[in-house]
Amino acid sequence: MPIQRLRLSKNTLYVHIPQHIFFLCGVVAILAGWASPLWLLGTYLAWIVLGYFGFSVFYHRYFAHRAFEMNRFWEVVWAYLGLLVGRGSPINLASLHCGEHHPYADTENDPHSPRLGKLWSWMLWSEEYKFKVVPKFTRHLIKDPYIRFLDRHYLRVFWGTFFVLLAIDWRIACFCMAGAGVLHFHIEGAVSTFCHLPGYGTQDFQTRDNSRNIRGLFNFLVLGTGLHNSHHANPKSYHYALIAGDFDLAKYVVPVFIQKK
Repeated sequence: MPIQRLRLSKNTLYVHIPQHIFFLCGVVAILAGWASPLWLLGTYLAWIVLGYFGFSVFYHRYFAHRAFEMNRFWEVVWAYLGLLVGRGSPINLASLHCGEHHPYADTENDPHSPRLGKLWSWMLWSEEYKFKVVPKFTRHLIKDPYIRFLDRHYLRVFWGTFFVLLAIDWRIACFCMAGAGVLHFHIEGAVSTFCHLPGYGTQDFQTRDNSRNIRGLFNFLVLGTGLHNSHHANPKSYHYALIAGDFDLAKYVVPVFIQKK
């Protein structure tokens, strides 16, 4: 899609752009000597909590795919923490991912397929995408008053948290919330792009799409989310390490949260 046709979404205007600005201000502060470079390590560690676990594991695998069960306390905690990367509510993700991406992956109905270009699947799709609710995949979430609250007050919760952190320490807000959100934005973009291009990785499981498993340093740094073909082949699995030797941190951590029957 030509860039001149792009219409910025509400989430882009009120979340993605400010996230990048605040994080870039933090990077400038490091370059100017006003903050330690170790805060960039804090960004990555915060991404592990908010982005990898909060969004990729709990928003994605728990709330959207219902790959496992856990008690109410952890539902409340992780629904809140996953929101802080700035990608919407669990209802938004379940609708987008289960209602649009999986059924139509790599077709014209896939919102973020690289068939329209790498830049499109990396970021441009989300900058004009208007979230819609797909009832079939969100009924279980819409019934939950807490999830509805987060969905209705998403921006208030997001920015309320940010400004509380800003009042405590500007570095926590810039590096550990805005920075973690920026890092997650680009990790998602990389997975949506390269894990759906035939020229990268391997397709270990036969699927109806171009999903790929990309291993090595990339998968290690993103803690297992590079095993995208494994996910498309087995979307109900809470981890993607389905082949001997594969790494997905969720395989070892999620059992701690699974509610025993």
